[in-house]
Amino acid sequence: DKVFLAKTQKMLEIFMMRRLKQEVEKLIPEKLETKVYCPLSKVQTFWYKALLMKDVASLANMETGNGSPTFNSNTGQVIRSLFMQLRKCSNHPFLFDGAETNPDETSLEDLIGASGKLAVLDMLLRSLFQKGHRSVLFTQFTMLLDLIEDYCNLRGWKYCRLDGSTDRARRNYLLRRFNEPNSEIFLFLMSTRSGGMGLNLQTADTCILFDSDWNPQSDIQAMARVHRIGQKNTVHVYRLVTAGTIEERMIERAEKKLLLEMVNRESNTADMETNVDVEARGLSAGELWEDIKFGCEAVFGDSSNN
Repeated sequence: DKVFLAKTQKMLEIFMMRRLKQEVEKLIPEKLETKVYCPLSKVQTFWYKALLMKDVASLANMETGNGSPTFNSNTGQVIRSLFMQLRKCSNHPFLFDGAETNPDETSLEDLIGASGKLAVLDMLLRSLFQKGHRSVLFTQFTMLLDLIEDYCNLRGWKYCRLDGSTDRARRNYLLRRFNEPNSEIFLFLMSTRSGGMGLNLQTADTCILFDSDWNPQSDIQAMARVHRIGQKNTVHVYRLVTAGTIEERMIERAEKKLLLEMVNRESNTADMETNVDVEARGLSAGELWEDIKFGCEAVFGDSSNN
């Protein structure tokens, strides 16, 4: 609604003055964002299908003969739980109990081969390490940080980790170690919500989003830990997305939300043509169901990994 956007813009101008980094500091290096699509591994495909089949009865009852979904409190809870489990599977199947046959004997090859996303990350990090780059990696899941810690130890790389359990003293110590001149720490591992604000990590030049937040502003804040005033190098941001899964739909919704925010804040955007339909509330069970169906079609339609 262009009229509504115009009124909103005029109201915000009274209370808010906004300055972008490029307006305050003209010499800040550019930020290059790359979306990297990763395949599902055979193990991931097995677990993705297993998760869907576990709730097949509940899911089948959600749609009537004409294809329109029907929801109640029970089915809505099933959908939300399933959605979270599919997100975990899109990252790494070892996040599930029983997926790792013998955790004490898991090799580097086992860890990498179980996840298409970790396999892509391995290629990316090895290239960055050889070229002397330093990276910050963000994820939504602290359990995934445990897996990536195991991966770093098996690779022999020095790293730091910060999550919600890190106290202030430890947090400051890790920042000093990472930012000190000639630091040997190659990689800083962080949970997006805990490390996404208030930190200065401009000694790194690469930001890796292993997965994405529902709120696109959280990811933007995470990138800003590296791409900030004081940065001397071009910053490369790599967003990993598991192809053919619910992650693709999550990214799509986040991009639409960012577009709406851009339309709303720019002074000359009241006349822009847009069909963006994004609401500030949380996603409904119906919206989550459509995202899950997208993943179903992609996974069950792929016979190469059966």
